Amino acid sequence: MTRYLVQRLIGTIPVVLLVTFLVYGLMHLAPGDPASLLLPEDATPEDVAAIRQRWGLDQPFIIQYFYFVSNAVQGNLGRSFRFAQPVTELIATRLPATVELATFAILIALAIALPLGVLAGARPDSPIDNLGTTVGLFGISMPNFWFGIMLILIFAGTFHVLPSAGRSSYGIAGDPITGFYLVDSLVTGNWRALGDGIRHLILPAVTLGTALAGIQMRITRSAVLETSREDYVLTARAKGLRNRVILWRHVLRNAWIPIVTVVGLELGTLLSGSIIVETVFGWPGVGNLLITGITARDYPLVTGIVLMYTIAFVLINLVIDAIYAWADPRIRF
Repeated sequence: MTRYLVQRLIGTIPVVLLVTFLVYGLMHLAPGDPASLLLPEDATPEDVAAIRQRWGLDQPFIIQYFYFVSNAVQGNLGRSFRFAQPVTELIATRLPATVELATFAILIALAIALPLGVLAGARPDSPIDNLGTTVGLFGISMPNFWFGIMLILIFAGTFHVLPSAGRSSYGIAGDPITGFYLVDSLVTGNWRALGDGIRHLILPAVTLGTALAGIQMRITRSAVLETSREDYVLTARAKGLRNRVILWRHVLRNAWIPIVTVVGLELGTLLSGSIIVETVFGWPGVGNLLITGITARDYPLVTGIVLMYTIAFVLINLVIDAIYAWADPRIRF
C-alpha cells in the first residue's frame, strides 16, 4: 500500500505543474495590468514601470513562472500584489473559514442523502423513493447562487431569523486561537459566540450541502439498488433474515465504494466550489479571497490558491483510495 501511495504522489507532480502553468498563463493573458490596476489614477508611467520592475512583471512569462515554481517548492508562494503580504499567510488566515463551511455542508448533505438514498434503493417505486428522487433532482438542477439568494430573501429579509452575510456579528467573536470560529468558541467557553457562529453558518452550509445531497442521494440509491440484486443478498433473503439485517449488514456494506468515492470527490469540490457561495454570503474564506485576487490580477495569490486547491484535491483522493481497502477487504493495492 505504501508503494502504491508513493507512486500516486509522484504521478501527481506533472498534474500540479500543468495546473499551475495553465492558471499562471491564463492570468497573464487576461486583460489588465496589475500595476495599473492597483496604482492610483494619477500614477505616472514611471511609477507603473517602477512597480512592474519591483514585482518582476517586466520579466518574460516563462521566467516569472520559473521563479514561482522554484519558490513554491521551498514553501514560498510569493507576496500578494493586492495585500502586500505573503500568500501563505493570507491562505492560512482564510482557509479555516472555508474548511469549516465545507465540513458543515458535507455533514448536512450526508444527513439528508444517506437515509433517503438507502431507503429509496431498498424500496424502489415507493413514496420514499419518489421523495428521494425529487430531492435529488432539486439538488442537482438548482444553481447555488440562486438558492443562496432565495434563502437570504426568506430567512434574512422576510423573517429576520438568520444573518444574511459574514461569519460573525461585530463585537461577539473573541481572539482567534485556531482560526476555526466554532472550535475557538468551544475552547474559550464563549457560548454566545458559538451560537452566533452557527447562525451565520446555517444558510451558506445549507446552500452548499443541498447540491451535494442531490448527487449523493442518487449515487446511494443506485448503489443500494444494484447491490440488492446480487446473489449473496438473494441467499440472505432465502435464509429468512430480516430485511433490516440484510439492508445494513449485506447491502450497505457492499455498496460503500461508490458512496465513499463520491463523498471524497465532492469534499474536494466543496473546497474549490464554495467560491460562488462565499461571494453570495460574504463569507471570509479562500474562495472570496480568490475572487479578490482575480479582480486585481494578483498572479501570486491566484496561482497559490489554485495550487492549494489542487494539492487538497489530490490528497483527498489518496485518502479515499486508502479507505477502499478498509471499506472492502477484497481490494488490494
